Parts: sequence; structure tokens; C-alpha cells
Amino acid sequence: MALTPFQLKYLRFDLIGLGDIKYDDVVDELLDHYASLTEQKMETGLAFEEASKQAWADLGAEKGVQKIQASFVKSIEQQIKTQHLTILKSYSRWPMLVTTALVGLLVYMVVPLIPVKWLIWVTLLIGTTPYLFILLGCYYGLHKQTDTGKLVWQYLLSKCGLAICIINLSLNLFNRFFNNAPQETRTLLETYPTISVLICLLLLLYTASFIQLFQHQYKQKFV
Repeated sequence: MALTPFQLKYLRFDLIGLGDIKYDDVVDELLDHYASLTEQKMETGLAFEEASKQAWADLGAEKGVQKIQASFVKSIEQQIKTQHLTILKSYSRWPMLVTTALVGLLVYMVVPLIPVKWLIWVTLLIGTTPYLFILLGCYYGLHKQTDTGKLVWQYLLSKCGLAICIINLSLNLFNRFFNNAPQETRTLLETYPTISVLICLLLLLYTASFIQLFQHQYKQKFV
């Protein structure tokens, strides 16, 4: 016995309103199962309201569907962590490793030829890139998305803390590299800016790994 569109909306409201299901993937999967249980009970002669109540109880009511959602979230988060580790490991393999080494060598040779003030601005520009991702994560991950992409954004927010620490450690030391700096400090200008730019390049690779995370499909069959 097929349910009407109104009845399906009623079941969806139970999942979102009573069950507090926050992810579209979970709602869609559970709705199929919830509807099937309701249809089976209606075939025995029960009215829709009573059939849906019994089907809801069979799902475990609020605690049952929330447990299913928690299992879904845990599985997707584990997939995200595994995928991120795989992406980061790929950066240390051929040909990415050779490419990174060559770029690092080029930076080491070119940076000492660039005025320090220019290097400061370039490094600041590159170094703030992860902050932009964090702002996007707050906007899309916490408020806009209702699919597995939200879990990727939340993972990004938790992991970008490492990038921020490195950025702050690097950028806070730039104060000594302005005009009228002591002679001892100026002798470091050919070395420290190079290291700073290399750190920012590594941060760009780290940021790029999150872009690759969003290109991966995360699926979990939980019913």
C-alpha cells in the first residue's frame, strides 16, 4: 500500500522533528525504511496514524534513530580521517615529493633576492589562506549544509588548529624584520624569510588536502 505525499511528509517530520535527525542522507535512508514498515502495518488493516506509531516504535523511537545517526556520523568521520591521511601520504610520494623539493629549492634560491618587506606581505597573504577556509567552514559547515559535507567542514575546523599554530609561530617573528633592525637580525634575513615561505607552501599543501577531501564520496549503509 503506497503512502501519499502528505503521509511521507508526516513521516519525514517525525524523523527531523522528533528524532532530531540533522543529515539529509540519514533522513532519506530512514524515511525509506520508516515508510516500508508503515506500509506493512497498514496492509494488516491499521490506519496510517496507528501504523506509523508502531513503525516508529520498531525503529526505536527517538533514541533508536539518534543511535543510527550517531553510528552514521562515526562511520563517516572515520572515512574522512582515513581519506585525509591517504591524501597527506600521497604528498610524500613520487612525483609530488620531487615537485615539492624542486619548488622548495627554487624558493630558497629566489627568496634572498626579494626585498624583505615584499616577502612579509607575500607570506602574510599565503599564510592567511587557512583562515579563509575556517571562515567558510563556520558558514557552510555549521549552518548551511545538511549532508556529509558538513562533517568534512567540521573535521576541517578541528584540524586547521595545527595550521593556525604554525602560522602564528611564523608570522609573530616578522616584527624583527623591519627597518632599523639590529645588525645581528639583518644577517638572518637571507635565511628566515626562506623558511617562512617554505612553511607557508607546506600550509598551502595542507589546505589543498581539504579540497581533495570534498571531492571524495562518503557513503554508509546503516539500515
